[in-house]
Amino acid sequence: MISNAFPTGLTHHIYKGVTLRTSYARYKCMGVLYYKLVAFIPNTKDIWDFCLSGLKLFKKLSFD
Repeated sequence: MISNAFPTGLTHHIYKGVTLRTSYARYKCMGVLYYKLVAFIPNTKDIWDFCLSGLKLFKKLSFD
């Protein structure tokens, strides 16, 4: 699952007048919810880690 929700969402909230601190708190809360979800769906973390490692490799190969 590839998503650019964090940068886009953060920009949108700042544009709408929501402070950076509020947006950060919201995304931090989403991270907590993600880890709670992992408790119910054990392979979610493995899939997410696999996707992130693929993106990091792609970024390294693309921009180096």
